[in-house]
Amino acid sequence: MRVRRMPEWVQALLIGVSTLMAAGTFWYTDIHQPAISPATLTMTPALETIGRRGNELLVRATLTVENRSAFRVYAPALWYTVRGYCFQARAQPADSFEQAVGAWREGGARSRFNTESPGDLLVVGRPSPRKDSYYDPSSERRYEELFLVPRGEYAALRMEVHYMVAKDVSEIDSTRWKMEKNREVHEEVYLARRRMGYDSVARQYGPVNRSVLYNRLQHRAWRERAGAAWGWSHASLSLWPLADERGRRVESDGGSCAAL
Repeated sequence: MRVRRMPEWVQALLIGVSTLMAAGTFWYTDIHQPAISPATLTMTPALETIGRRGNELLVRATLTVENRSAFRVYAPALWYTVRGYCFQARAQPADSFEQAVGAWREGGARSRFNTESPGDLLVVGRPSPRKDSYYDPSSERRYEELFLVPRGEYAALRMEVHYMVAKDVSEIDSTRWKMEKNREVHEEVYLARRRMGYDSVARQYGPVNRSVLYNRLQHRAWRERAGAAWGWSHASLSLWPLADERGRRVESDGGSCAAL
């Protein structure tokens, strides 16, 4: 049986098509898809009571950061707070509560059976206070801190994580830590401004005092270029005793927030 060889031009065509397909796959997965995909990180906070001695509770706060994307993600701003809440009970009639909700113009949440509590700031954490902190693809990082809380002072703890993610931070000048008069803490992200005229390329970014806040209108273009966005996550922990398996109430911790 005689085997016929494939013409050379057909072989060259197949090789060329295979090369183009490989180049197209590389361009799509390594260049195009990362360019159009926004920067994302998965933040998982957690609070846990791990010990008690006298009138003190030992609490563990953990934050797990995962990069599930296929490209490096920067976190120029990342911080968390833990606040303690003591709720005061109230019995507001249904019609009165509905009327108050109907006239409500603020954000947040309202409850019929307890007053709103702003919370006391107990812990502040900045896992990595650097503008060029980054997480590689498929990486996972876990941060952990321990702190004490007085027994009976609070009904619950709430951990809030705030962060900015971006695919490029070359245009960020610096970040600044700030505490507002309303006891809110946050990190401000400043963008660098290009200096015109005689300045060399090495000094094309202006100093900190000439930078502009991130959330101005002129920085929308940068946000789109860098795939940047703000995000937040939270976790809560009740400090009230619960009933055991037989339905008996566990001994109260005492204090003003031990029970309503």
